[in-house]
Amino acid sequence: MKTNDISVNINGEYYDYQKGTTLLEISKEFSKFHTTPIVAAIVNNNIKDMSTPVTENCNVDFLDLSTETGFKVYQRSLIFIMVLAARDL
Repeated sequence: MKTNDISVNINGEYYDYQKGTTLLEISKEFSKFHTTPIVAAIVNNNIKDMSTPVTENCNVDFLDLSTETGFKVYQRSLIFIMVLAARDL
């Protein structure tokens, strides 16, 4: 492991990534294991959006639309977009 690398535990296995890699970039490797799109991640027991950079060793669980929490994240995002669109009218 290089000095700029971090170790990420995903599904019980450790993977090395460069510090600052986003959850979206990491999720692309694991999307084939999900039946619906990945919309968020739980990083060390905290829900994070996909643009979050990973800056330290951590545990990651991806949330897709088939999970209750993943669906709630997706719903909340859609509501936010609708509110912004209505405000711009």
